[in-house]
Amino acid sequence: MRRQLTTIITSIACFGTINTAHAGVSAELMFGNESSTLDTKYSGQLAPKTMFYARNRTTVDYENVVDIFFVGDVAYTLVDGLDAVAEVQTAPGMGVVPRIGVEYFTQQNDVLFYTEISGKISENPNAELTLRFTYVPTLGKNISGFGQLETITDVGINGHEWSTERVRLGIGSNGYNFGGAVDLTQVGNSMATTSSYGIFVGKKF
Repeated sequence: MRRQLTTIITSIACFGTINTAHAGVSAELMFGNESSTLDTKYSGQLAPKTMFYARNRTTVDYENVVDIFFVGDVAYTLVDGLDAVAEVQTAPGMGVVPRIGVEYFTQQNDVLFYTEISGKISENPNAELTLRFTYVPTLGKNISGFGQLETITDVGINGHEWSTERVRLGIGSNGYNFGGAVDLTQVGNSMATTSSYGIFVGKKF
């Protein structure tokens, strides 16, 4: 447990060194029954119509096994809300995997919707679909509700490879969100499922 907390605190400390003056930055810490995860996101502008995005998820289970997953995007705006994307994903034992695709984002009042479709362009090609719905209704002065569903599904030549669903439900105030969390993961065509549930706290900087 001490090693787990040290790993997460070190990740937070490194994250805290990022210059946030001209960027969108957020962090979420989820304490689950099976593991704890620090999820950081960082985005900014590279040039007119060109943005970059980086996301890192560091997960530590209660056997002190650490898993790190990183994704980095460069997106070029085609039309309002629709971007072409060049992406890399990496994790221990996975190497660096390049992908290309398109993404779409829109916000209608309290609802935010994001989707990305990408394809792996190295050996063993696959397709990946990401969907994210976020609902942030105003509940009172400086208080809002917070609900989010994120799904990611990878499909290859031999069928379903991997998918996940992440659910967050809680409230927000002064840039913080906190509440209950459930993460589900399915692997292979058998859809063998693992789950982690607990609480989360998130912050936008």
